[in-house]
Amino acid sequence: MHKLPRSRRYFSLLTWLLPLILLVLLAGCGDEEKGSTGDPGTLDRVWSYSAIQGCGTCHSPQGSNSLSEGPDLSTKSLFQSELVNKNLSNYSGWVDGISDRPTKECATGADYYIVPSAPNHSYLLDALIASSSRCSGTAAYHSTQNVNISADLKEDLTSWIENGAKP
Repeated sequence: MHKLPRSRRYFSLLTWLLPLILLVLLAGCGDEEKGSTGDPGTLDRVWSYSAIQGCGTCHSPQGSNSLSEGPDLSTKSLFQSELVNKNLSNYSGWVDGISDRPTKECATGADYYIVPSAPNHSYLLDALIASSSRCSGTAAYHSTQNVNISADLKEDLTSWIENGAKP
């Protein structure tokens, strides 16, 4: 029986072992957007999504100029306190700053971003997911900003609101 030289055996081992190692290492990368931390229906779970954590990139005092007078969504606690039972009338300077954006057409002073226990009355879901034709422009704008609202995120956000949108 003919044996392969040691260098060839080493190379042969690498041809199947290296892809296997890479596959194992990359297997966990897809979990970042799944909201895998926190119990379902909690703010911790909602905040675990990179799409939600990224809100503060635009919606904060350090965000883009036209959005800086709106709700500050840069931290988990601010995300909750600045959206629950709040609407455009809470951010009058922001309304003026977004007159050229579809958001103003989507919501009125009567539309609350998050109504605890009432996801169907929470404007945030319409604005991000375009479940309403009046908000399709806002949802389209967010999608051009690389905001990815996955089915899992929609489900977790809806569950959190159904559970009272508690901190």
